Amino acid sequence: MQRVKFIAFLILAVFPWFSQPLYAQQYISQGSWAIALVRSAGWEKDGIPARPYMNDYYDLLSGRNFINVNLRSYTSRLGDTPDTLIYRVNVAHSGRYHLIVYVTGNPLFFGIDKTSVASSSSGAWGYQDLGTFILSRGMHSLSITIPEGCSIAALYLSSFASGSVAPVAGWNTSGILDNGTAVQTMGMMLHTYERLPVSGTIPYTIQSGGNADKLMFRTPSNAVISLTLAFPGPSDGYVMIDSSVVFNYSTPGNQAIPVKLGAVSIGVGTHTVFLKVNSGQMPASVVINNLNTSPDAFASVMNAQGYNFGPNNQPASYSSAVNALAKFKQDARIVYTTYYSPGFPAAPLKDQSFPPVSGCGDTTGAILYKPGSVTIPDNTFIAVAPFENLTGTKDATAVISGSLQEALIESSNVWVTDWDKVADQLVHYGFERGIPIGMTLAKTIVSKLRVNMILYGSILEYDYRRGADGNYDIPSVGIELNLLNVQTGRVLFAGSFAQSGKQGESLEDTARSLASAIFSEMSK
Repeated sequence: MQRVKFIAFLILAVFPWFSQPLYAQQYISQGSWAIALVRSAGWEKDGIPARPYMNDYYDLLSGRNFINVNLRSYTSRLGDTPDTLIYRVNVAHSGRYHLIVYVTGNPLFFGIDKTSVASSSSGAWGYQDLGTFILSRGMHSLSITIPEGCSIAALYLSSFASGSVAPVAGWNTSGILDNGTAVQTMGMMLHTYERLPVSGTIPYTIQSGGNADKLMFRTPSNAVISLTLAFPGPSDGYVMIDSSVVFNYSTPGNQAIPVKLGAVSIGVGTHTVFLKVNSGQMPASVVINNLNTSPDAFASVMNAQGYNFGPNNQPASYSSAVNALAKFKQDARIVYTTYYSPGFPAAPLKDQSFPPVSGCGDTTGAILYKPGSVTIPDNTFIAVAPFENLTGTKDATAVISGSLQEALIESSNVWVTDWDKVADQLVHYGFERGIPIGMTLAKTIVSKLRVNMILYGSILEYDYRRGADGNYDIPSVGIELNLLNVQTGRVLFAGSFAQSGKQGESLEDTARSLASAIFSEMSK
């Protein structure tokens, strides 16, 4: 009888668990979620460089970057032929940059890479926001065409106006995505700030001078603010926040009209609001609203739009995340058409696909380049460079580089230069240990080491993930790698791979298994 009861207990306790679909038992890392958001919004093509780092995705979402292009004040006086100025701009961080110019006169024409916009005619000097450009880390071409009688004095590229998309505590690549973080970041992506409740107002000091006011205030923590201005009559002008966010306004009529300007994400510290009236009256009052950006506030707004996330403090399930992203892609088409002016490059939204998530010993990957079966000739000299560690685990470089080195020796009859020796050579030739190794540096290394090929790349994930029982005991390893033939200058193989080991398995064993799987894939 006791045995029957025990078997019945097992059936009742275990069957509901195994009856769940596999995806219901999987969890998603915050790094995977950040990549999925970027891909679903269609920003990856223009915003992520050919050799990406995890920080490129975070930078693209951050809304915390600013570039002051070093212009001299310029006025065209050369008759009917417009003057065109060309600049090469080094964008240190990927981002959604607003093009902000300080101009006067007839329209000026601006081009960044292959996208062009024009300023509006203005009889007075003023700042104009010409729209959003998705720019990847690296060099970009900027052109300015200035017709006769037009002038420009300043040009900025600012991602502050795009808004920051990040969890309250910041992104944690290997951290488990919970529902609160999912709903909060997706709400930020959809610009739902305007529907968030106001939690209070922020006091400020004011300096008035003629047709301009300068307001100064301080925030002790990251915040999202909006401004409400009330005018006693018609007014036309602009508001600039921290020299990087511009709102143009125009109010008709002769009665007091409140004007609410869009929400802006700002950091800790002292901030400045510059209010310039080009024509009409100064505002009778200005209110700086502090918006409630808690996960609960975002959940209320997002649930009203048909998004159904679970309790904020619980891990987001794979199925709920995929369903939310499918709806997000449709909503994003409307949002980005509404919020981004013509400077936003038109591109179809890509199908979203998650980077690898925890499974059960499976290896997944995306081969970025492979012209065919890669055969490494016998007795080839290959250097394994120390892989750049983009994780928070200190010994990741040693384990990954060493595992790839061992797998390379086992799979081919080659001579391999130890990764640690390559690291020492980098220091010997004046490079920092741990410096990111791209193709240019890879070619420099091999010229010093006298090898035929070099294997280099980055470690995207090296940590334990949370299993179905709630314990963080599922090893997960993800890398991006490149195999460069120095003699021809060609990349023979490039890809991004990940593997999740079995529950209780070590990270070292998972790394060795992944390395073997990669070289097996390379030779197919």
